[in-house]
Formats: sequence, structure tokens, C-alpha cells
Amino acid sequence: MRLTLSLSNATLAVSFAGDTMQRKYTLPYDAAATTATARAIVGVLARGNKARTLSDKNLDDLEHHGEALWRTLIPPEVQKELARGDSLALELDEALVAVPWELMFDGTHFLCRRLSLGRVVATRQARRGDERRTVGTPIRVLVMAADPRGDLPEVRREGEAIVEELEKHPTVSARLQSAPDRAFALRHLKDYDVVHFAGHADYVAGQAGQSGWTLSDGKLTADEIAQLGGGRPMPMLVFGNACQSGHTEAWSGDSAEVFGLANAFLTAGVRHYLGTQWEVVDGQSALFAAELYRHLADGKAIGAAVRHARAAVVERAGVAALAWASYVLYGDPDVRPLHRPEQKEKLSIPSGMKIAARASAPWKRPASTDARGRQAANAGKDPEESRVGKESAARRTPEWLPAAIGGAIVGICCVAIVAWVLWRRPSPPAAHTTLKGVAVLAFGAGATESASKSARELEWCLPEELVKNHVDVVAPEKLMTTQAQTNGAYDKASARALGLALGARWVIYGNLSDGTANLFLSEVVNDRTVHADSFRVDDVKMRCTNFAAAAAARLAQEPVTP
Repeated sequence: MRLTLSLSNATLAVSFAGDTMQRKYTLPYDAAATTATARAIVGVLARGNKARTLSDKNLDDLEHHGEALWRTLIPPEVQKELARGDSLALELDEALVAVPWELMFDGTHFLCRRLSLGRVVATRQARRGDERRTVGTPIRVLVMAADPRGDLPEVRREGEAIVEELEKHPTVSARLQSAPDRAFALRHLKDYDVVHFAGHADYVAGQAGQSGWTLSDGKLTADEIAQLGGGRPMPMLVFGNACQSGHTEAWSGDSAEVFGLANAFLTAGVRHYLGTQWEVVDGQSALFAAELYRHLADGKAIGAAVRHARAAVVERAGVAALAWASYVLYGDPDVRPLHRPEQKEKLSIPSGMKIAARASAPWKRPASTDARGRQAANAGKDPEESRVGKESAARRTPEWLPAAIGGAIVGICCVAIVAWVLWRRPSPPAAHTTLKGVAVLAFGAGATESASKSARELEWCLPEELVKNHVDVVAPEKLMTTQAQTNGAYDKASARALGLALGARWVIYGNLSDGTANLFLSEVVNDRTVHADSFRVDDVKMRCTNFAAAAAARLAQEPVTP
């Protein structure tokens, strides 16, 4: 899907394109109110960053301000269309890039957690370089881990984890550069298809061109990055995993101006830029990066990889963790940067001369059937000798026949033995392809009575709502008779193990803490989370209905197993 938003005076023009039609809408646009709401969202995240977690009050405020943006900037008709989508390209007027679109809240989900989002900016600025880099094999990845101040202990481990993950990919060559300096960065950035930076970055208000990455001998500024455009193409993807590395003001202005690192890389010719919009917590950012590259190496589109990385942060650290809310992707979300089409093996057919030269297969030598060949074969032979030879050859058994008969007998015996062994072997447990249905597992809950009550209400409500949405559900009674069922405090691994024991293809598991439910829908066999959500349990029935509907819609997109 594609959503285009542009400004004209005090009017916001919105165009939504689905599969076949593009629909256009206009809305009144209050620039002052929108700016105030955006600043309020940033303020909430700043408070959360100071405490290194989002409190319940901050999370409520984030949902409140995000919903205000949703209702004022997205027409109701488009809201319904977005509820049915999976991926969204936001084509934004340059004056709208400061709006935190990723954190719009539709009443149930933050937009960045439900959709694979990517921004495409319409600007008057000239592009200095060609964004269409030709990626070869191996795909070259540079990981720069910079900690000149010595206050980012996770940076080195983040770099090592990324390289270790990427080295599993057969067509990727990754290099870790610790303590990079400015000369190294300026010289080698264009040598790589993907560049990852972990470290400090800053945004200089009023002098955005002086914003930059902090390296061992100083700052690599946005102005310097923009000047790299032209000549050899820039990397296809740059990920600045650093504080405020994606921050930008409005992109309008003179074409020579550069507003922040995101703008600098994109105008220089980078096709995709992923950066942080505000401060991030060290450690959580490393987890996000490792998960992102794991999904990219699996061949996922970059927008989906970012969404899965957000979900992984929530699954591991809870919705109070800030990292899921910090990242902004510029570029087409449906591109798969690390995907390489598998090369089909060419069928090699040997020539007749090669076949004839095989001593092990003399019967495969091509016989000469033309008149000239027969004449050459019979030249110099006595006619009577030739006649006798022909009669003798007709009576003689071919040399290869006994070997062929013996081989056939041995083959038949082997097949019979294997068939007998397979017939005698007891039937295996249910195969993965026979797994079916969704199992709603017991949810972990805190020690409070209210949390336990809400958890039990969700456990019984979700199966009913899923059935209403035509989802095959494992009967709750079956869970009660399964010895593997414990106290309900499941992580992904234990939830998967119980799903296999129940014969379920999908499991819904999670926990309740401080009035917030964190629920996950995962596929058992492939061990992947396809839907996740965090919500307040103030109205269990409504939240249950919404989660079940979203899960059913997501499952409807999955292929049916036999």
C-alpha cells in the first residue's frame, strides 16, 4: 500500500493507493496543533529515556498523543484500509517529515508495530548520487563500532553479534571495524553495499549540516557525507544505530542545504537509511540490530525486518522498552536488501565423444550408422569372414547383459529390504505438516489478584473470539489434560514446545504486568512471531476482541497446510 501526504496552505491532501485504485481526500491541517502533538510525543520519550523505561503513565500519554495524530491526519476511510494491510510506503511532503508517523495509535496498535513502514520524501533538493547501486556477490557489509568516550559497553558486542549473524548467510561478507576514524569512513563507505554504524551521533539544531557520527578522531558530519554523492555509488543501505541519527527538520529550503544525517545520506545516493529519531538505550539497540540483520539474512523485506525487530524488543524487554519506538526507515519497505535469487544448476549433457571415451560404460558409445562408417568398419575384411562374424555376433550374448541383470537383482533386493524396515518401524509422531489450529496458552501474571483475573479472562475470551473469526482453535480442555502445562509464564521456546505437544500450528502466549498485556502469536514449526501487541487491560473484552480480529486477519494471509 502507498499513502501520499502533501500540504497546500492549510489543507492536507491524502492519496491512498491499494491494489487497483487510488483514492484522494483532503483534510484541514492545523500546523501549530500538529507540531505541538509531535513535540508532546518526543517529550514523553525523553522522560522515558531518562528513566530508561516507559512508565504506565508515559505509555498512556504516548497512546493518547498518537491517537490524536491518527484521528486528525488520517481520513476514516483510509483508517479502515490500513487495518487490512501489512506494508505501507509513506510518501511525505518535505514539510511533514518531523511528524512521528510511526507512533500514530489507532486505538489498539501503534502504526510501526502493526505495519512494515518506510518513508519516501518529496523534496526540491537535488540528488548528488545515483541510488541504484548494483549489488554483487558476495554482498559486502561494513560494521563500524565506535566508542571513543568509553561509555557504550554494548557497542563492541553489538558489532560482533551482527557479523556473526551475517556470516551465516552464504552470500554475505561482513567486516567489523573497531574504533574507525574519519579518514577510514570517508575512504571506505562506498566500498560496501551495507554500512552499519554503532556509537554516538548528535543533531545540531540550527546547524544540521554539522550533525554527525562521533568517530575516534572527531565527527563525520552531514555536510561531509552529502559531498560524497557522485562518482561511485553509495551503499544501498545505511543503518545509523546511534542517538538521533535519523533526526531531521523540514527538508525544504535551498537545494544545497542538508538537514541531518538521514537527509545527507539520502541526497548522496543511499537507497535506504535506518536511523533513530531520539535517544535509545544501550543494549536494547543492540538487540534490535541483531534481530534486524537476522531477518534480513533470512531474505525478508527491510520493512518487515524492522517490524520483526521491534516485536523482538517488546518480547524480550516488554513494551516499556524504548527501542521499539525509536527507529525510522527511509526508503521502500518492500525491498529485500540481502536477498539473492538462488542460482539454478545448469543441466550438463555430455557430448557423444565424452560418452564414447568412458571406459566404464562401453555400451554407451554411439554406434556409427551411416554408410561411410559401415564401409570403413568393413574395409580390409574377407567377405566370408564378415558373414561368419555377423552370424557369431548375433548368437553372442552382449558383455554388459549379465552385469545389468545382476545390478537389477541387487537393486530389487535393496528396495525390498528398505520397504520391510519402513513397514516394521512404528509410526512417528504427528508430522509438522499435520499441525493445525491455534492454542491459546495460559498467560503469566504478576502476584496481584487483578492481574491474575485479567489473565484468566483473556485465556477464556480469546478462543471464543477466534472461533467467531473462523479460526480453528485447540480446545482449552485439551490444554488442561496436557502434562506440559505449567504456571503459564512462557517464553518463546517453552510456548513452542507446548504447541508441538498439543499438535498446534500456532500458539498465543504472553504475560500481564503492571496492568499491561504483552501477547504474541507465533508459528510453532518455523519458530517465528507473526503478530504481537501490547495493550492496557482496562477493558478486557474489547482488547480481547481487537487482538483476536487482528490475529485472524494475519493468519488469513498465511498459506494453508495440507
